Amino acid sequence: MKNTTSFSQQDIKILLSQYAIGEYISSSLFELGSEQTTLLITTSKGNYVLKYYENRSEKHVHFECSLLKYLRRNNIPVSSIITNISGSDMSMFNNHPFVLSAFIEGTHPNDPKIMLNKSQIFEVVKTIANFHNIIVNYRPDYLFDREIFSLEYCMREFCSRTNNSERIDWMKKEIEDLQLPEFLPKGICHADLSFSNILIQNNSITGILDFDMSHFTFLIYDIASLLYWWAWAPQKGVIPERAKIIVQEYVKKRSLTKEEMYHIYDALKFITLLGIAWSEEKDYESNKQTVEFLNSIGREQFYIFTTS
Repeated sequence: MKNTTSFSQQDIKILLSQYAIGEYISSSLFELGSEQTTLLITTSKGNYVLKYYENRSEKHVHFECSLLKYLRRNNIPVSSIITNISGSDMSMFNNHPFVLSAFIEGTHPNDPKIMLNKSQIFEVVKTIANFHNIIVNYRPDYLFDREIFSLEYCMREFCSRTNNSERIDWMKKEIEDLQLPEFLPKGICHADLSFSNILIQNNSITGILDFDMSHFTFLIYDIASLLYWWAWAPQKGVIPERAKIIVQEYVKKRSLTKEEMYHIYDALKFITLLGIAWSEEKDYESNKQTVEFLNSIGREQFYIFTTS
């Protein structure tokens, strides 16, 4: 569940006193997206986004700021960070870091679980492939101070939410069945490519939002994230036609090795298991069905319907 801090008007004025962005006019809370508290701020000089980190270290935030600045220099549509009057990207309030950035115009794409707009998903996939091309050799400061979503992390998170031995044995078996060879190409992934983290205008991407989960891992993690959010239908599972067009559009901008193509299945299954690890126990049975659906397809068949 999203944990947000309530700010009084006086609190926000204190926060903004660290910036030269004009006089405070109004503020409102963004409901979608980040686990952190995110506010739309309007001042006499325009609109801004304030991201207040509820549960992140300063190193975590420094990494995110460095990443965003690097991406902007390379023409990836991400937030433009506003430096404070001391020239720093990050500020502090009540012992929590926060960052101010320029507001990006645009709207969220259609929810693909309701209706898929192919033009929109093509633009999303192209942008993520370009992002991977740019990021593949980039190693910012504090890269390994971010939590990496490893198989061990997944198991640990799951065990922290249940002591049911049968369920723990099930999760252990599913994780052991995954095949994610260490030689697969790695880089920084966004790791949460929901439609709520994308902004568009006239079918062009104006913003990729919320790098709070971004970390160094297999690049196919983001391809799997695209499949998870854009090619999955409620009660139906992955739609083969959607999965195929996503993979085909991606390889137009960044080629994939045969090994990467073969293990997209494992990355998708891993993301699904992570979702179970983060969920409440009451949701276990319904979420388990998504893993069983993938098991019913299998790695070989999944590879065939995304490449044929």
